[in-house]
Amino acid sequence: EAWNLVLTAHGLAGEFSEAAEWHTRMGQAEVVADKAAFQALALSAARLGKAQEAVKWLKLLKESIADEHTAVEVKSWPSPFRWVRHRFSKGSTIPKGGPLEALEQARHALSLVGATVVRACQPATVVDLLQESSQAGLTCDELGIPSIVAQHFRENDATGVEGWIEMLEAASIQPSSICYSMVIDAHAENQDSKRAERWNEAFRRAGAAKLDGSSYGTIIGACAMQGDAQGAQQWFDTLEKAGVDPDADIYKSMIKAFAQAGDPVGAAKWFSDMEQKGLPVTEELFETMIRSFAKAGNAAVALQWLQKMKLAGLQPNTSCFDPVIGALAQQGDANGASQLVEEMFATGVAPSHYSYSEVVQSFAKKADTQGAKKWLLLMREAGFAPDIDLYTAVLSSCAKAGLVPQAEEILSNIRDNGLQMKAETFNWAFM
Repeated sequence: EAWNLVLTAHGLAGEFSEAAEWHTRMGQAEVVADKAAFQALALSAARLGKAQEAVKWLKLLKESIADEHTAVEVKSWPSPFRWVRHRFSKGSTIPKGGPLEALEQARHALSLVGATVVRACQPATVVDLLQESSQAGLTCDELGIPSIVAQHFRENDATGVEGWIEMLEAASIQPSSICYSMVIDAHAENQDSKRAERWNEAFRRAGAAKLDGSSYGTIIGACAMQGDAQGAQQWFDTLEKAGVDPDADIYKSMIKAFAQAGDPVGAAKWFSDMEQKGLPVTEELFETMIRSFAKAGNAAVALQWLQKMKLAGLQPNTSCFDPVIGALAQQGDANGASQLVEEMFATGVAPSHYSYSEVVQSFAKKADTQGAKKWLLLMREAGFAPDIDLYTAVLSSCAKAGLVPQAEEILSNIRDNGLQMKAETFNWAFM
């Protein structure tokens, strides 16, 4: 691990020669380079305009990923998002935690690295990189080109979308179906029907069938990561018009897109649609809904989603409780926030530093010194160290209530823990 960390550090610092030298030394010592090391080498080479070297390390990264998953019977790298010839029935979702999901994540990781490397290249180097990639057998998806094209597409830059596809074709790299779809739609949006028809014909000549669910899922997932709810909605509408049946992963992306965009009500609508279709909802999706409403300041609805999760037979974890605790605390409901922490105790869920901090702060803000001190003590007993801001909040509560002995006790705790007092702390100390 130490060898890989040193190599990666050199690569990320732009010290390609040093990183490559470390890789040579690792080979001599029979130490296997990990995926982060290959990524750092490829990125460092790309930044220096070393296209051939960048592709060399990307290919080694691909081979490293493939070696980890040789037990899974899949067709050799047609797309990081398309699954074929596996033992599960057509249309079924990939089992969570299984080897296929692990391979999907690994392939997705490769495409993300590929996109990062391509973006790191200077314009003059990109052409060389694509040509080298073609010779190395790297595909459009493995280079992360769809995500780069999607950025131009979201910016309504039809020329940029078209430019990338033309560069792929010039390098003899087959553009993916989603790339063709974006260039067609981009020109159609700009009412340039002739160019849209031209690319539609190119799409047909390439032998590509209509986009499948996984291809739509790819671009909708990209919209979700960007919080582009409008873009996700447009692609979902296109998917439906094409007669493609959306799967659970596409609905998950729609929920996340609206949640990321700050539209919890819209996210809830997609959650409801998903339930009505009989698709399985997960702990992760409930957490997304809880966080979305909590972030919007709607503690009551966030709490309702927490209760709904439990009624669905799912056990909320700390990441589900904390947003609701924070939302209640921000609204001044110290009792409600503390009751949730007590529920965590009762159900065997470990409260976090954040859980305790929010409860202490909420009691301190309402000048409930007894409650603030109680939870400060519980926090310390749980092994968490309160910071100076938390002690200051409790000190202010004591000072406002004229509780001198309690204030002196808090000051003693601050000194005993070696904390640096802030100006606000001194102000309350001398009141």
